[in-house]
Amino acid sequence: MDTSTLSTRSLSVVGLGLAVGSLAVYYTWRKRNQPLQWEEVGHVTDLILYPVKSAGGLKVKKATATSHGLQTDNVVDRSFVVVMPSGGKNVNVTGAMAPALSTVQANVDGDRVHLSSFKADRSVTVDLKDALKSKTVKLILKSAAEVSGFDCGAEVATWLQELLYADTELSKRPAVQLVFIGTPENYKTIAAKPDIFPFPQFQDTDLRVYHDTCAFHLASSSSLEDLNSRLETPVTMCQLRGNIVVTGQAAFDEDHWAYVKIGETVVMRTLKPRETCVRININPEKGARQNEVLDTMRKYRVPAMPPQLAKHWSHKPFFGLHMGLGAAGEIAVGDKVYAVRKKPHWLL
Repeated sequence: MDTSTLSTRSLSVVGLGLAVGSLAVYYTWRKRNQPLQWEEVGHVTDLILYPVKSAGGLKVKKATATSHGLQTDNVVDRSFVVVMPSGGKNVNVTGAMAPALSTVQANVDGDRVHLSSFKADRSVTVDLKDALKSKTVKLILKSAAEVSGFDCGAEVATWLQELLYADTELSKRPAVQLVFIGTPENYKTIAAKPDIFPFPQFQDTDLRVYHDTCAFHLASSSSLEDLNSRLETPVTMCQLRGNIVVTGQAAFDEDHWAYVKIGETVVMRTLKPRETCVRININPEKGARQNEVLDTMRKYRVPAMPPQLAKHWSHKPFFGLHMGLGAAGEIAVGDKVYAVRKKPHWLL
């Protein structure tokens, strides 16, 4: 069997199984008090945070899996977001709107975050303590969630404006701000459960900060390698936006995982497959569009699915899994990864 493509059974697993399979497992386990059957599926090879939403990835050797996402020092994944005024409201700027945003690298050093880009002739530093003393900014995420944060000041705003709109006349450049979430524990924004299908494994304890859907995106290195074998120009995991990368199984084996355990502490449950969009075409190593990525994935990573899902997702290939946190703890590169596979009788 060709493991790089979705078999008939895989299609049902991804399209319907991920939607209801995990719920069936959970209630069956609770009702019968039977232990889940864990299988070692590999180990963690990369942990990637995206401190600034839609910007470049920050690889770390270890991180804490919190209810709001991976955390290192005082920064949690997607702690910052770039916003601009639109229609009387502040909306987040995406890589699709300003591809140069994908080139921004954020390096965390205690209470300071240093921003740089190969497209900029200088770097800029954000002092988190100063940011927490600034005015509060309200904004609307692309997921339609209304959130808030702290303005990081004029210096970084000017730096971002010059970088993102370098090809635009100065008088026509939109005003932008960098907004910092502050203390994530103060925010109880629940993961964005799609209303297009009953994904019952979402829970009110699944939180996020400036993420579109949820706090964790798990993917495998073999799936990335499979995709790259089909592309003229290979891409990195940062372009696909995965933040927990697992190595050890065939490409897209993660399609079959209902639960994941990392090391001896962290436990996650699959919420749904991670559907992709045009933003995966933004290459962070060039700050430019790479349209072949989405076009290629549409040829082999859009499975058959129930009609009500197909209406919305027929043009959105799947890559990796959106995960909810069951048990928090430390994660490190090299940690063993275990999974509970969905079985035929779990697919309702």
